[in-house]
Amino acid sequence: MAEVGLVDVSQELIGLNPDMSHMTPGLAHGSRVVPDCTPGAWFRYVDVSENRPRWALLAVLYGWMVGAEKQFFYTNQPPHLVYSFDHDAFFPNGPDWSVADLEAAQYSDVDEVIVDQCGLRPAELNSACQYLQKLTREIIASAIAVVPDSFGAVPEKERIALARYLWDRCETMRS
Repeated sequence: MAEVGLVDVSQELIGLNPDMSHMTPGLAHGSRVVPDCTPGAWFRYVDVSENRPRWALLAVLYGWMVGAEKQFFYTNQPPHLVYSFDHDAFFPNGPDWSVADLEAAQYSDVDEVIVDQCGLRPAELNSACQYLQKLTREIIASAIAVVPDSFGAVPEKERIALARYLWDRCETMRS
């Protein structure tokens, strides 16, 4: 998986890269470049054995978070590993979600589009859901608590609702 973290985006960097013109300077979520990859593409390499668990993990992630935009890229060299990017459209009505959107969200389950496109089997999905066993309320709360204000001020009420939403969906999916 790509190494992710917070990066400090300077105005100078934005000025040198026209494709970053929509960004504002300051902290941003980013990842290291995965070298030698395709541009974004729809479902490919779904039967590659190294990708099967990766697709299952993406089905869990997109189902848990309600991911609206599915964007994938692949390494150019075999085994053509799948990666996912641009996760700004997560949560119901994301990125413009509200407490009401979270409360009205449907029952959590794996992302059926990914499951169907990849022909994922229950055993593959169960293995991926095991990663949710490692999550606790405290981990979710601490992740939400440290979101920088530069990402957009999220009032405490919304942070609490988001933490509850994520925890409830996590518990449902891992049972």
